[in-house]
Order: sequence, then structure tokens, then C-alpha cells
Amino acid sequence: MRKWLMTSKPYSIFLVGLITSLLTAPAAGQDLGACPAVRIMAPGEVAASWEATRDEEMREGIVRAIELAADWDRTPSYVIERASQNGSNEISTVRQSGPWRRIDQTRGRSRDSEFINLETGVRVVLRRSEFGGHPTTTFEATRPHSRDLRRWHLTETRRRETHLGERCTVSRFDPVGPLVDLGGWTGPTEICTTRDGIELWRRTESPAGMNNGAPSEHLVTTRLSREPVSLDDVRPPREMLTWDYWRQHADAVARSIASDGQTARGNASDYIACYQNADHSNTREERMTDAWGFTQLGTNAIRVFGPGLGVDFWTADGGQPRFFSARAWHATELSNPFRTEFIAGGVVEDIAGERCVWQTAEFVIDGGVAPSWCVTSDDVVLATRPLYFEAVTLHRGDLSPDAFEPQDAVFSWIDAR
Repeated sequence: MRKWLMTSKPYSIFLVGLITSLLTAPAAGQDLGACPAVRIMAPGEVAASWEATRDEEMREGIVRAIELAADWDRTPSYVIERASQNGSNEISTVRQSGPWRRIDQTRGRSRDSEFINLETGVRVVLRRSEFGGHPTTTFEATRPHSRDLRRWHLTETRRRETHLGERCTVSRFDPVGPLVDLGGWTGPTEICTTRDGIELWRRTESPAGMNNGAPSEHLVTTRLSREPVSLDDVRPPREMLTWDYWRQHADAVARSIASDGQTARGNASDYIACYQNADHSNTREERMTDAWGFTQLGTNAIRVFGPGLGVDFWTADGGQPRFFSARAWHATELSNPFRTEFIAGGVVEDIAGERCVWQTAEFVIDGGVAPSWCVTSDDVVLATRPLYFEAVTLHRGDLSPDAFEPQDAVFSWIDAR
């Protein structure tokens, strides 16, 4: 039998309560009952909400990301090469046009591109690497948010230096709030920029007692050229901002697996189910097939898996997009990671008008508790413990991959054109 890896640690625990579902409505007749409708801000609402927060904080000298302090509208298009001075010997190329800045870097077999919108704070990281001789693509988009632990206080030092024959002025950014957050350890950062806004060097101090006092980051420009740069060349790849791009990868993986003669395992049913917690204050939705899985946690967290594909998305502040991630890899078997093997069964119970058997996982979660699922004979999860959820509606029936397709809004916030 197989189960939904709801408590897979640490990732699933981190996701609980974070991401908003933006999936399209299910097919006719598949009533989702208790599962709430999900709202996402329209592009205009997102921009207005973001600008109001940014303007208020900037008056206090606070920025949510260092790059947001840049006066991008007065910066010409340029290309620079810069080198790391803290022992990593990494070389990167930086290009900017309008509000978009692109940073390309190669690390061994991994090729990374980072795209930063200096107006909206959107940051996209595109990583192409190899695993087992097969290509893997990871695409992540994030946006600073009011609940982020780390912000920065900007101080214009008026200290001036000369580098590559150019004069630059030093700005200092001191972290506001805890030094430890999802971005890791960091200390104050100094940046020296030219009069027209081009960064010539950046130095980030290590917190006291760490890294033997050496800077955690020290980047120095080695070449600078003010030259025309196409805006399309520094924006995130447009084709990746559509579901079709990622779906085509999953379809190709599925065809490859099918050509090896592999078929769906066992007697697992396709289904859509809605669950509630003990006090009915939170809900969860699942859509399951043997190859595809979808889970919505509350009203702000989703996760979708297909053959060789994983997608995460979440919002905050009443529907403001905050994070999107897609990872495409080479898969060799038809395996839905939301379902896996149980150990021996236990107590039989009737839930939502169905009979299920309580199954205990072989692993434990925080606190040393082994999670359990009450599962029907056709692998439908009706309840979970100790994270309490019980099914309130359940619909069996064939589900096509179209049932897992996100709305356009999942992608459009990353780079509205």
C-alpha cells in the first residue's frame, strides 16, 4: 500500500501553512465540498500592495533586499565581470537593462543564472546541472515579504573610492532583526557604486566569531563596459513562465517510462478528497493518481508532483505571490512520491462512510512520534495522525494530468509583460 508523505521531514513541515493553491477547478461533478476557494491578487493589486509597503519603509531607510536600494531608472545598460576575493575563485558576469539584472555563474557542472527585478524585488534563480549523467533544471522565484525575518537599514557613508579608474560611493546595509533566517548567516554589507549606479565591489562581513573574521562575500569588478543590453536577455526565460514548458518535460518522462513497459502499480484509485482538522479551522485538499499528486494545505500552500517534476507555490498577505519553484529531472520509474509503502496494518475504523486501516510509518517526525494514516483497500487516505486531518468529502474517478494544471497567475507575477 502507499501513503501521502505529508510529514516527510523537514520539507513538508516547513511548507505547512505557507503556500496558496492556484490550481484550476476540477472536472465537472468533482465537487470539492469543504475545500475553500482560493484568491490570488491581480497584478495591479500586487503592485499597489508592494509599492505601499516599500515606500513606507524606504522613508525610514529600510529595504527588504539590498538590490531594492538601486536607482535602476538612472543606470545605463552595462556588462561587468567580477571575481570573488574570499577564496572561492569564482567568476561571474553581470548584465543589466532597465529594472532587470542578470548574473551568470558556472560552478563545476552546474550553470546558474540569477535574475533580479530591481523594481519589484522578484528574484529568480535558474540552475542547470547533471545528476547521474542526466540534466536537471531547477527554477525558483521569490519575492521579499513582510514576514521575512531579515531587512536592511541603509546608510549613505559618503566615503568615496576609485576602482578601475571609476569613482564610486560606499553605501552600508546593516541587518535589521535576527541575523539568522532562511538565507543563512550574514552581517553588514558595503557596496561601492558609480554615479550612474553600477556596482564596482561588494563586501559582506561575517558575524562575530564566524569564518575566522574573513568576509562571507567579497566581489570585485574586473571589467566594466557600458553597452546596449537587450531587456529580453536579462529577463527570466519566457518559455519557463508557462505550465506547458514543465508539462512537456513530465510527458516526455512518462513516455520514456512507458516505453520500458512499466505500468501503474497495485489497485490504487484516482481520487480527490477534502480534509479538515479537529476544530475545522484548517483544510487540506488532495488529488491523486499513480503518477501525479497534488496537495493544498489550508489556503496558502500547494505542492504538485508529476513524472520527473515537482512544483511548489505559496502566497501571503491575502493572495500576494511570494514563492514559486519547479524542478525537472530524469526519472526512471512511475512513482508518485506522495505515495509509498506502509508497514503492517493495525486498527480498523470507519471514516467518512468508508472503512480504513490505520497504518504506521517506519520513520518518526519531530518529537519521536511515528505518523499514521488510515487507508482504504484502494489506497485512499481518510485520516492522518498526529497532524490531525479527516476526510469530509471523497470522489473517486479517473484524473488526467489536466487536473493538476496551475492557473496562469502562478507564473505571471514573476515577470508581467
